[in-house]
Amino acid sequence: MKLKHFERIRFLVIALVLIGAGLYLFLKYPPSGDISKALPDDNATAILSLYNRFDSSKKLLVLINGFDSESLRRAQAIKEKLSKLSEVESVYFDVSDIDPRAKKYLGESWYYLSDFNSTVLSREAVKQKLEALAAKMQTIGAYTALDTTDPLGLFSKPSFMPGTQRDGMMIVPGRGYCVVASIRPSIGDIEGSRRLYDEVNAALAPYKNEIVVFSPNFYSVENSAYIKSDVEKITALTVLILIGVYFFLLRNKVMLLFSLMTLLLSGLMAILFVKVIFAEVSILVLAFGAGIATIAEDYLFMLFLNDDYKKQRFNWAVFWGFAATETGLASLSFIDFPLISQLAVFAFASLAVSYIVFVFVFPGLKFYRDESEANQASVFDRLLQWRRIPPLLFTLLSAVLVLASYSYLTFDADFRHLDYQNRPLLKAEKLFEETLGSDSVPVLIEGESIDSLLLHAETLKGRAPGSFSIANLALSHAKSSARARAVHAYDFAALRQNLESSGREAGFRSGIFADAYKPLESLGAYRYDAEALRLLGAEIVKTDKGYMSLAYVKTGELKNLAGLPYLIPIDGKELLSRSASNALEAFTGFLGIGFLLLMAIIIAVTRRRALYALNFLFFPMSVILAMFAIEGSFNLMHLFALFLMMVYGIDYGIYLSRGELSNSMRAVVYSCLTTFAGFGVLILSDVPAVHSIGAVTIAGLAAIITLFFQRDARAS
Repeated sequence: MKLKHFERIRFLVIALVLIGAGLYLFLKYPPSGDISKALPDDNATAILSLYNRFDSSKKLLVLINGFDSESLRRAQAIKEKLSKLSEVESVYFDVSDIDPRAKKYLGESWYYLSDFNSTVLSREAVKQKLEALAAKMQTIGAYTALDTTDPLGLFSKPSFMPGTQRDGMMIVPGRGYCVVASIRPSIGDIEGSRRLYDEVNAALAPYKNEIVVFSPNFYSVENSAYIKSDVEKITALTVLILIGVYFFLLRNKVMLLFSLMTLLLSGLMAILFVKVIFAEVSILVLAFGAGIATIAEDYLFMLFLNDDYKKQRFNWAVFWGFAATETGLASLSFIDFPLISQLAVFAFASLAVSYIVFVFVFPGLKFYRDESEANQASVFDRLLQWRRIPPLLFTLLSAVLVLASYSYLTFDADFRHLDYQNRPLLKAEKLFEETLGSDSVPVLIEGESIDSLLLHAETLKGRAPGSFSIANLALSHAKSSARARAVHAYDFAALRQNLESSGREAGFRSGIFADAYKPLESLGAYRYDAEALRLLGAEIVKTDKGYMSLAYVKTGELKNLAGLPYLIPIDGKELLSRSASNALEAFTGFLGIGFLLLMAIIIAVTRRRALYALNFLFFPMSVILAMFAIEGSFNLMHLFALFLMMVYGIDYGIYLSRGELSNSMRAVVYSCLTTFAGFGVLILSDVPAVHSIGAVTIAGLAAIITLFFQRDARAS
């Protein structure tokens, strides 16, 4: 007796030390809430990653409702508040907010960046233009400032930045003023995004009823917080169900404590193991962690209720079920889809830790079944009388369900449907998309050198005149040289004399055009300034292949860019859909291999009772596929849950095929309860990826419970 207590205390001390160390490391290196980190590392996500490297993707938008004087005052106050925040790099509201270096660059490059009408004007043409200008200036109620440097408008005003302006200030058409801030943290920088979120909410709290605020970074902050809250609620419900199983069914309160300690330890060890292998661990792994860890309860129930602890014997049926499960999970860990492979590695590690503890440590803790459980056993004995349905019938029914469902299976390729649907942020994003960028699509421009990049941007500008890119703010060597030649070839001295004489005839005072176009007679060479361009939002990013920049092209002009390999349109939804489809193809391949491996293991272990055991693989899978067909679509998390239910089915099939019926059936029933506690309760989650696993689990458990009425394996 003393030895038993000593072993239990030693186990608790060691477990608490390991759990404490695990919690410390877990809190020091928390999981990522950026769902893009969980997506396949393919060409589509690589393009999105390149896009996220641009500072122009790191924006904070604030809409101030209305155009009245109070709204303008509010917008200016918000601009001042944002400019003082540590996570905000710069704020733009009106033309005066342009950086001094950028202003200098624009001033020096004005004649290069403007469109130049080099047509030589006759004396009569000049006179007509000046007379029209004089008449306009004399019109009652109208005032037109006279540009004495370019009175004939030979140089058209260039567009220096995208967006709609009113009186030099940014606006959201039809809604109000708009303040745009460049922020420091990237979308994947969770801590920086959280600081930004807290700073912005605190600074703009007095205006929360008059403004709309949006930044893509807010998704990771708010969604992570929601998922963590969701996980806490689901974990609490899981623990309550486990307490019910141990208190009212197993009637072993002490073993509950040791079981929960084991599950917590295995979960933490698994998270840290995943962290060692993967640079970024998705928070969705944490969301599924409690459920995956409870799979190991199967082993505890089977060993405990079969008196393996008491008789100090090794249970080979449990071992083969464990081996089959680990084999399937190991095969799935190689899939090129971080979320799935992380979940597979997590499950592999947590089950391995739990199995080792339950099989090799728990026997020394002396947990034995109460001999006064005859009444409970008799209930399961009576249940066995209903096991009359031939296994072949379930096999045929499985085939029918698969064939009937196949043509109705539709894959949901939108990865965004897996994340929490944050309606307030989605609404804000939609508002800014529809008003600021509803008709524009980001396009990546590639080039082996900066000059070739500029040439490609100029080609884009020629094919899509309504676009905005670095071609609006910088020139290639060829274009700047051509502009310099055109300017130097134009006789501005003769034009100035023409202006003087025609101006007097049109009513202008003498000498007013004496300095017109004089700077052009000594126009210097164009000077490229990368930092000024970055400050203006036309940055260039160095890549392994050369350089990249970003353009915004009108949707209607995208078709004009066909056949240009150095231009890559960025349609987030289309890219993610392509990535999801690639992941589906890879996943189904791994699923097929895993399915064949599991079948081989079942046949090798159960032999003449193979059909009975295989139905625990076939029937749940067919019922789940039928559920997909009824729901209308399925996603990748549905498939992962399907694989988990296949793994569950193997454990049950191998274990029940032994023929030691009453205790085996009881262990499986209790295991189904803990499976529901671990995974079935996930159906209550509002996070689609988590909810999907819960729905599949309930369908799979319903199929497994139905298989309890399958005829005894020995009779089969």
